[in-house]
Formats: sequence, structure tokens, C-alpha cells
Amino acid sequence: MIVNTPPELSFLTQWDTPTICNALELIVPARRGYSFTVEHAVCLNPALKPIVGYARTARCATRTPPEESAQ
Repeated sequence: MIVNTPPELSFLTQWDTPTICNALELIVPARRGYSFTVEHAVCLNPALKPIVGYARTARCATRTPPEESAQ
């Protein structure tokens, strides 16, 4: 489902991201802990109004392991 009309976007501002993430864990328990944190998310500043927007994401993989140390 693509949300792109002003009323749809406005509707989503009722909830913050941690609330949505925690709800998804309850609705789709098979995804719990799979590419996501297993801890509950919390809003660090509840005084701020939730915002809605688009995010561009990517998944990257390398063909060879990194040469430098992770530390």
C-alpha cells in the first residue's frame, strides 16, 4: 500500500514511530528479531509532534570482507 494523499499522511501523524514498531511486533510476531531489534522502541521526546515522510533505504553487501579491523 502506498500512502501519498494529504489525508492519509495526516492520519499517520497520530502515532510516533516507536508505537508503530511495537504494534508491528504484536501483529507479525514471525518478524520479531529478524532484521529488527528485539527491544521495545521508546520515544525520546514525547513533546515533539510525530512527522510523516518518505525514506529512501538501501541494502548493501560487499563481495569481500573488509580489510580494516572493526575496532
